[in-house]
This record gives sequence, C-alpha cells and structure tokens, in this order.
Amino acid sequence: MSDQQTIDAALAGDQTAWDALVTRFSGRLWSVARAHGLSAADAADVVQGTWLRLVESLHTIRDPERIGSWLLTTARREASLLSRRW
Repeated sequence: MSDQQTIDAALAGDQTAWDALVTRFSGRLWSVARAHGLSAADAADVVQGTWLRLVESLHTIRDPERIGSWLLTTARREASLLSRRW
C-alpha cells in the first residue's frame, strides 16, 4: 500500500492503516527522541506526542509520500521542546 493509500485509509478510520504507520515509523521516532538524551519515559512522551500531532494534522498533510519526514521533523520538535523544559 502506498503512503497515500495508507493515509487515506487511516483518515477513513481503518485501524490496519494506523497500525501500518505505527509499525513503519515508531522505531525511527524512538531513535530521534533518545538521540536528544531523553529518558525512556520522556522519549515515550515524545513518541506519543508525535502520533497525537499526526492525528490532529493528518487531514492537512499535503504530500503523503513525505509522511516519514513529517513525523521525524515533528519528533525532533517535540524532543527539543521537552528537553528545553529541564
């Protein structure tokens, strides 16, 4: 399934499509969070926050083929914001 098809299915409420996105990108999101020197708990917050941002923004994604870049950029921003709080 292409990224476009996966996103369209996720928007339609297809749990399998969401699961596919999570499976495909979660490891990379964790890597980004941990690369910022965050604890496991804080990294989990970053990953969860990133997925939440996707849920909130999925309907506005203009280039579904770049969803991976969008997720990684969002994770970097989330990690940066969290690390600045300390």
